[in-house]
Amino acid sequence: DPCFEACIRRRDDAFFAALKLYLEKNKFSSVEAADLRLTFEKVTGEDLKWFFDQWYFELGQPTLRITHYYMDSLKKYVVKIEQQQDLQTLPLFKIPIDVDIYSNQTKERKRIWVNQQSEEFSFDLPTKPDFVNMDAEKNILCIKEEKLSISERAFQYKNCPLYQDRLEALQECANFPSIPQAADIILLALKDKNSDLRDRAISYLEKLPNEYSNKVKIALVDLAKNDEKSTIRALAIEALASKYQDDELTPIYQNGIKDRSYAVAGASLIAISKKDEKTAMQFAKEFENEKSTKVLLSVANLYSQHGTDENNGFFVKLHARINEWENIPFANSYTEFLKRCSDDTINAGIKILERIALMKDSKWVRYFGQKGIKTLAEMYSDREEQLNQEIKKLKLKQNNESELKTLEQQLVQAQNQKQKITTLYNTVKAVN
Repeated sequence: DPCFEACIRRRDDAFFAALKLYLEKNKFSSVEAADLRLTFEKVTGEDLKWFFDQWYFELGQPTLRITHYYMDSLKKYVVKIEQQQDLQTLPLFKIPIDVDIYSNQTKERKRIWVNQQSEEFSFDLPTKPDFVNMDAEKNILCIKEEKLSISERAFQYKNCPLYQDRLEALQECANFPSIPQAADIILLALKDKNSDLRDRAISYLEKLPNEYSNKVKIALVDLAKNDEKSTIRALAIEALASKYQDDELTPIYQNGIKDRSYAVAGASLIAISKKDEKTAMQFAKEFENEKSTKVLLSVANLYSQHGTDENNGFFVKLHARINEWENIPFANSYTEFLKRCSDDTINAGIKILERIALMKDSKWVRYFGQKGIKTLAEMYSDREEQLNQEIKKLKLKQNNESELKTLEQQLVQAQNQKQKITTLYNTVKAVN
């Protein structure tokens, strides 16, 4: 609406004109907040003491509960606004709110002022409007609880102009995925112009009922092939691999491995491993000399699921290349990998986890190193318990001396490993 745009321009012009005057008037001198307020008041001709008092000098922000209803008999649309912040510690706020009323393909803007703890505002309307958008500019700093129907949220997503409008609508629809209108908005958001909303929509897909499975797959395939954002392509591939086992998806993953984005290549590698472990391991071998640690961490993730002792050298080399925070995913993958390995490989590899557990600069990195060591100790504890049970069963039988001796040797080895790794865990934990 040209009138709305003109109002916004005038407001912006006043803001920047006030800043210019303030800087020119007070350059090379000391000032206080009151000087800034007085300058804004001079330019705008408005009393802004209330604004500076509540947003600059006071603490906190309002908590607003907003409810809507239309009174057909009176032809009035009513909005009730309650300030629910703790008034023992926070002020009662004075808040200007822009309200956009959508009706019959038109939009009209009103401004209301909230001054009380609980207030009702009514608008004369001949019929119930399609939607009433409170805080149309989405510039009020507040905690907001607003009662709107899913059909109203769907209208908000499709018709209101701001990213924040679409975000609010999408988040609310994600809470009611079984409602067809809400599910449709989640699917629609997969094509949103903002990549953050496409990202969120992908994360909400698992909530949708089974009858949407085919639509979801078609949408994800399109994102995996065509989205301009590599992060979205990677997320789409991850979602496809976790939900669908169709052979027709394999070419998408194979093309993804060739993607210039390391995130897409890594996601594709993991996706292939869920269908064809042998082929994925062959691809992983080819990636071992990549420069990108993101790709190498994807290879590490794959080896943690399918690797053997012979892949340990890859982890040793990778640890020498990663940065501090990459030690977190590395420690997780390496721990899972070592659980698949022989005692000799574990005894060599646990030294790397020990170095991570003793890193000086980050307690979070240290935590994951410690967690890895503890996990391996628990693995041997479980193995000890299992061997004890097998030995007890075997002793009830006869003529099993050779097998019994083998199990007892394995038990001693598991106990020794458990003791050694538990001692290491207690040591690194004490240091931290």
